[in-house]
Amino acid sequence: MSPDTIKSLEELINSGLEDIALPYIKGNSIRIKHIIVRKSKKGWLVYDSKTHLQVARLFAKSSAIALAKSLAEGRSRKSQILELDKIIQKHYNDCMFYRNTLDNSDDSFKKSVTESRLETSLVLTKKAKKSLDSIIFR
Repeated sequence: MSPDTIKSLEELINSGLEDIALPYIKGNSIRIKHIIVRKSKKGWLVYDSKTHLQVARLFAKSSAIALAKSLAEGRSRKSQILELDKIIQKHYNDCMFYRNTLDNSDDSFKKSVTESRLETSLVLTKKAKKSLDSIIFR
């Protein structure tokens, strides 16, 4: 096939993808209709290609995809998704701290309390991730 034929076929497929809220990868970004999700050094960036503006910067990839999908479908749940993203970020950082404490502590009481806190943070992180998944796969 000639390069022009391949390019026109790709454009035809991509134009069809913009009509439905199906994520696809193009270059270094994930696209859902007119919403673009891209990784950066500071987290996951969500852009609106119609307005050429950054919509949000999020900690978790799941949060960015959930926001992109809800915006693409016209059901903006931005505040709920931002709150879930903050929960995931907080408990991820807490887990990192607790792991470090467990690795470097010799006090059995301190380890016991830290293990309990670690388990709580893991449960809350999984709960927030499950809520994001319900937005993504709805």
